[in-house]
Amino acid sequence: MSSEELLQRRLTRARFALAALGIVVAVCVIAVGVTIWYWISYLRGPSDTAFTRGPYLLRVSGNEAALRWRVRGGKP
Repeated sequence: MSSEELLQRRLTRARFALAALGIVVAVCVIAVGVTIWYWISYLRGPSDTAFTRGPYLLRVSGNEAALRWRVRGGKP
């Protein structure tokens, strides 16, 4: 095998590795973008409500449930 053929094989492998790395980076960027979009759209919630923390379950028993929430400025 000549040195030129060896160089061609190494270049081909390097190009393949670079392409694979590019695909991995692109998938990671897309995953981060989707995660940020999901956070903003669904998890963060609306900021114009009276609640600083929306209603959530405190405890649940067989025939009753306790809810708790917090509102801005100590309003009822």
